[in-house]
Amino acid sequence: MTTREITKRIQEAVGAVADGVWGKNTADAVWAYIQVTEGKEEQTDEPQIKEETVQESQNWELDPFDAITPEVHRKCIQTLNVFETGSPEGDYSNVSIYKDGGGGAYYQITYGASQTTQDGNLDKLLYRYVDAAADDSAVAAMIQRYLPTKDNRSLYKNDSFIAALKRAGNEPMMQKLQDEFFDEVYFIPAYKWFKENGFALPLSMLVIYDSFIHSGGILSFLRKRFSEVPPAKGGDEKAWVKSYVDTRRAWLANHSNKVLRNTVYRMDTMQACIKAENWDLSSPYKANGKTIA
Repeated sequence: MTTREITKRIQEAVGAVADGVWGKNTADAVWAYIQVTEGKEEQTDEPQIKEETVQESQNWELDPFDAITPEVHRKCIQTLNVFETGSPEGDYSNVSIYKDGGGGAYYQITYGASQTTQDGNLDKLLYRYVDAAADDSAVAAMIQRYLPTKDNRSLYKNDSFIAALKRAGNEPMMQKLQDEFFDEVYFIPAYKWFKENGFALPLSMLVIYDSFIHSGGILSFLRKRFSEVPPAKGGDEKAWVKSYVDTRRAWLANHSNKVLRNTVYRMDTMQACIKAENWDLSSPYKANGKTIA
């Protein structure tokens, strides 16, 4: 294996553009990935997370013998769509701009039904769209002009680029790509963590998936703030989930970044389900005011 091939594999693992060239962007992505996985930094925006290999992603399927059925998968997706864009169906063309890049240091674009960011995985999604688009697609050509977006700090002010994102989001092809993308980059890793750590209940899956979407994983520094251990280590599943949700809510509510303080409704939804003993998500519940049934 050549040095370039090794570099590309590292870039794919940490969420950098896989061009085989080791530069500042790759080094930053590697450092961000280490911080996320070891819990050395409190996440304030979408982190760089490990993406599954193409083969694993294409072949993944729910375990037919556990409680995470396609119906539960749908409810998880719809809940996160509400959290991110306000609609259970998801707003594929949604473009939001928040000052949450670099831990609140700069503005960045977040995009799509479940929202992926410039600091996170937006470039991955857009490269896939450009590759899949027709050769004469004016929208794809406009988006391609600005790739990669990751270090473009002024792109959030570019009306032409934002308009192109919105137009792309209305295309069936982009909608299909987003569905596959959010499953591949977020739901599959969350489901694997759920299974490997001995969890079994649908509400547990929802809590874990939300953490993967919102913070890139189960944050280790939060886990150190409570004594419960996962079921795979002999712990009580419900007690662990309740402790994680309570700890995560306290962290969000008291965070220095106002953007994160405003997201406590996510944990309010989880706490309401826990209080209602809706562990199998079989009863309708409210996600930030929207009914999930």
